Amino acid sequence: MNKNKAPNKWLFLIPIINFSFIFFSFYANHNLKTAILSTFVTWAFYVLCIPAFHGKIVLGLPYKIITGKILKYPELIAWPMALIFSIYSVIFLENIYFCSMLNHMFYVILTNPWPYWIALLVSAFATFYRFIIGYQNFFYNKYLHYILRFILILFSILILSYLSYNEFIILLNVSG
Repeated sequence: MNKNKAPNKWLFLIPIINFSFIFFSFYANHNLKTAILSTFVTWAFYVLCIPAFHGKIVLGLPYKIITGKILKYPELIAWPMALIFSIYSVIFLENIYFCSMLNHMFYVILTNPWPYWIALLVSAFATFYRFIIGYQNFFYNKYLHYILRFILILFSILILSYLSYNEFIILLNVSG
């Protein structure tokens, strides 16, 4: 049984490798400070706008390696960190959002409450779904809640895709 679980542990390294790739791609085009800040903006985008990305890998894995304990509620750490960093960077580091198209789209989402904050609200609901219905109630009907959470995640990603379509068309300068 341990042989089957061992390859799954290596899958947790994929997001860390992806963020390393994002950092070095920013670093190739900009200085070190801009690369670090742009990587954090990209991380904040994934945390705030995609409900499946709630911090178990980026925060939980290093915590487990360092302390040997499992981080029980990483979303309670990742969401406030991402939200505070996003608010701070929109106010004081606005030029960071123009380093890549994804970061610029995140800037548009943060600065235009209607209709883009719908994606943030649905993502927040899907991320904190387990806390909203109660942690004990979540495990009574486990499969129903997993299916409902999957539907919420899918719905959130579809809303984000639909709302960001026009922004990508404008950013890519495509005339129709």
